[in-house]
Amino acid sequence: TTSKDISEFFIKVVKDTVNYREKNNYTRKDFIQLLIDLKNNKIAEEEGYQHDGKTLTIEEVAAQSFVFFVAGFETSSTTMTFALYELARRQDLQQKVRDEIEA
Repeated sequence: TTSKDISEFFIKVVKDTVNYREKNNYTRKDFIQLLIDLKNNKIAEEEGYQHDGKTLTIEEVAAQSFVFFVAGFETSSTTMTFALYELARRQDLQQKVRDEIEA
């Protein structure tokens, strides 16, 4: 769970971003744009998909953005932790890394 302050902050950031992009007709090729397009039903219209007419709410856009944001950090920290653990365990790898850096 997250604190209410964090949730409110993240929802505000997403709302501000979505509002700015929609108000100024500003688009980018990024994850938030994909969510905006889903919210506005643009993807179904462009691709000719049949669906039930439901679209994402701004809260759902914020929730998906938050999951994407957190997942990115967890992946990076897990990878770094594993790499450092292996280097700590194996001196031969440490030497190989040193040799590579010095080359």
